[in-house]
Amino acid sequence: MIIELIDEGVVIGANRSDLEERIKRQENESAMDLRLSDEGWSLNSTLKPKSNSESESVRFLVHKYGKKLEGLDKGIVLRKDQVYLFKLQESLNFKDKFRLYAQASGKSSIGRLDVLTRLITDDSPIYDEINKAYRGDLFVEIIPLSFPILVKTGSSVNQLRLFRGKPGECRLSPSLLSEMETPVILDHNGELKRDSQNQLSIDLSPISCGDERACALVAKQDTKLEPIDISLKKHYDPDLYWERVPPTEDTLEMKRDRFYILRSKERFFLPDNIAVRCIAYTEGLGETRIHYAGFAHPWFSRHEDPAKKRGAPLIFEVRCHSFPVLARDGEDFARIEFYRMATPTRVINKDYDTQELKLSKCFGDWK
Repeated sequence: MIIELIDEGVVIGANRSDLEERIKRQENESAMDLRLSDEGWSLNSTLKPKSNSESESVRFLVHKYGKKLEGLDKGIVLRKDQVYLFKLQESLNFKDKFRLYAQASGKSSIGRLDVLTRLITDDSPIYDEINKAYRGDLFVEIIPLSFPILVKTGSSVNQLRLFRGKPGECRLSPSLLSEMETPVILDHNGELKRDSQNQLSIDLSPISCGDERACALVAKQDTKLEPIDISLKKHYDPDLYWERVPPTEDTLEMKRDRFYILRSKERFFLPDNIAVRCIAYTEGLGETRIHYAGFAHPWFSRHEDPAKKRGAPLIFEVRCHSFPVLARDGEDFARIEFYRMATPTRVINKDYDTQELKLSKCFGDWK
């Protein structure tokens, strides 16, 4: 359906042949990757345009406040705690007849590097949301928070999910999920979960990470770490960048300004026509900033043998605010929304079928 929108001139600049190849490789998902163009800027602070301001396009702001980046075609290092803005190769020409809306989210492998990404468009003060009738360029703000990263033209750090109608119109209620013939969300024992199906809680039970047991992972604060090339897979030694947090008595003291990888107690077993969005940040849940990559696609955790039905957890990427937080096993940490796909997907994506405390794809296995 995205390919059809490309042919209709609604999605402009997307790599049509790459999308076709991904379908052939059985990588069909509920969102499309967005790619960095050869235009980028470094900034002293985050920024976004005011709403309905003709004089404040994103280009106007970056030319006024940003410094042009050079050498994107060969690759550049984005420094920790520095704000960057990039124009994306894709742009949108939403036509009234399609009633299209969109949401963006950081890619899972990027969020697990503690890299904050936010989509920005002209005339909108809201990150990661695109309303109908939008016609214009897309930009992404990138802020590495734990590690320096290497990107280049064509790198993908975020993804776009398209909706026909407002996203709220496509959302499924928890009660409908409970009545479905195929289970969607399971408890930590692999049994159908019927209560609080829009809440996610943390699982602090220990699992094996190489030759050690851990209930969480935490990023190291070494300022001399090698920049991570986000295009590489299984390249970096996780012990150089991460610490395995040993299990405790069902609690975890999260220190201020440290970045943690945790997992949900709930486990997902998504059918071919259901997609999930995890709400990135909720003040009411306490003093932590939770920015899960955002999207889980249809077929999530469905093994080749569907009789297993154990499911897989979602991953939390958590950073404390201004003081430590004592997290407890089973504590609510986020909320989720379920969406019905316009058409069922035809293939199984197995990337996260067996994930537990899973790091970015850039890292190799634990020793």
